[in-house]
Amino acid sequence: MKKLSFYLLMCLCSLVASTDLLAQKKLRFGMKAGVAYSSYYGDNIMKVAPKTGFQAGFLFDYRLSEKWAIQPEFIYSVEGIKFDNGSRAEVSLGYINMPIIFKYYATEKLSLQAGPKVGFLTWGKIKEKGGSGDASGYFKDGKFDLQFGVGYDLMKNLAVNVRYTLGVTNAMNYPLETGWPASDFGGLSGEVRSSVLQVNLVFRF
Repeated sequence: MKKLSFYLLMCLCSLVASTDLLAQKKLRFGMKAGVAYSSYYGDNIMKVAPKTGFQAGFLFDYRLSEKWAIQPEFIYSVEGIKFDNGSRAEVSLGYINMPIIFKYYATEKLSLQAGPKVGFLTWGKIKEKGGSGDASGYFKDGKFDLQFGVGYDLMKNLAVNVRYTLGVTNAMNYPLETGWPASDFGGLSGEVRSSVLQVNLVFRF
């Protein structure tokens, strides 16, 4: 968590510095929203399927040069997983995600994107036919991921981007804090990392 706190401090410092950059018209503020197609991978995962969620937030797009830009983001995202333990349950997880994306413009409108991301768990819920319950005890409070993708500027203020998120750190608490057996939770056990495909529309001011 010390590394995550340091990362958060860096993001906050970047916001403070953004005031001068906006005044110089080097930085553009933007908002984004889209869908996230999420799952998890690991050695002991069985009978699981991806879950579709949504995400939305804001960003700062700073053009370093003609070819390079950096884009810190603050995104609320609903991720999760579906599994079949006899009742076809699904888990939904709410995260505050903070990526710092580096963009290389291969053409005037097409950019290649990559960068680190930290996510902080805000809530977790498991839902099945018999009812629902809290699933946050299964997952760690924070996780570290890497993102890779492409973006395309449709017009001056509107863009679309497609990214893949690859989990680096273990996202799951194990041994389980909830007391539920792993067999009742889609076979999740041991180290589990996130895997998310996302598509977003971006509006920049």
